[in-house]
Amino acid sequence: MLAPSLTSNGPTAMSEDLGSSVAVAGDAAPIVLGQTRIGAGAAPAQADLDLAYGDAVLRPGVPFAVADLAGATLTPGVYYSTAAMGFTAGGTLTLDGGGDPDAVFILQIGGALTVGASAQVALVGDADPCNVFWAVNGATTIGATSRFAGTVMADLGITVGAGSRVDGRLLADTAAITLASTAVRTACAATVVVPGPAGPAGPAGPAGVDGADGADGADGATGPAGPAGATGPTGLTGPIGPTGLIGLMGPVGAAGSPGPRGLDGPAGPAAPVAGTTRLCVTHRAAAPTVRPGGRMRWTTAVRNCGRVTADGVTVTARPGGRATTHDSGGGRIVRGGVTWDVGALAPGVHRVYRTTVGLRTVTRPGRLASTVVADAPNSAPAVVTATTTVTPGD
Repeated sequence: MLAPSLTSNGPTAMSEDLGSSVAVAGDAAPIVLGQTRIGAGAAPAQADLDLAYGDAVLRPGVPFAVADLAGATLTPGVYYSTAAMGFTAGGTLTLDGGGDPDAVFILQIGGALTVGASAQVALVGDADPCNVFWAVNGATTIGATSRFAGTVMADLGITVGAGSRVDGRLLADTAAITLASTAVRTACAATVVVPGPAGPAGPAGPAGVDGADGADGADGATGPAGPAGATGPTGLTGPIGPTGLIGLMGPVGAAGSPGPRGLDGPAGPAAPVAGTTRLCVTHRAAAPTVRPGGRMRWTTAVRNCGRVTADGVTVTARPGGRATTHDSGGGRIVRGGVTWDVGALAPGVHRVYRTTVGLRTVTRPGRLASTVVADAPNSAPAVVTATTTVTPGD
């Protein structure tokens, strides 16, 4: 379990490690069977969470077929939504591994995740909770007496109701985790291997062997016999005369028809497709609304979705409206925006950046856009625009 802060109310137990930036609050300290790391000791795990969250949200997938997951059955794969989701109270989401204990489920939620009271996640077909990942771009709420499964990576806080059990891990990035008489169990390895994208095509195979030669044609017909020699005169009785000459050989017969053609050898595999470079980028706000004079946190992720290394990659984020960048996240502030010099980016590798921008007090209510451009000399630029809503101030 990992969060900037943790509040525990009522008897709560967890089977693995606990990490928090500050001391645990609440009326009852949790029972921790693993190690407890407070303050700087939790920082490496927080950095690993940022990388894992960025990897999960950049994987391509298919949209959820329904907005309410109660009663749905999912097979292994990557699923996404662009808005908040959940399941109604007492509902059941079934994850079917199809008999494969290594089957992986990645569920990308574009807003908050809300699980009603007494709802549950049922694992069938050898599905393993250690291979179930929830990437939530908002807060996560799990109702009382629920049975939940999987690793929750929430951009905001996580709240679990009384009497619930979680088979997995709870990881919050920027807000607190609140537990009430909750049991959190996990037996997952420190590192979970998630299948990556398919590698490039292999080299062409050798040419097929030549087919066998056709059979020899049949022999031509025998020519006609030559004419008989003339009868010699009757000689005196004496020695027998010499034998007559053999007749001339007849003409050669016509050639026989050609034999059947031998079978063709098998064709070699297709030649490989030339490698390409393609950049993918996502840009999301930490909250759906902000007031004039307030601050908004943006999360930007860039990934090489092509087959060859992208050289000299740069990522530029420009806040719209009357906004000023306060925290560049390690980048260079240029004309009110931020530029990160990523450099070379190998296929499948990604980077995650976070910035904080402040709105002037005179900003008018309405939609506030923020645009990100990822570019490289050997790739077409990738452009994405995200929006949040400026609400009236007090």
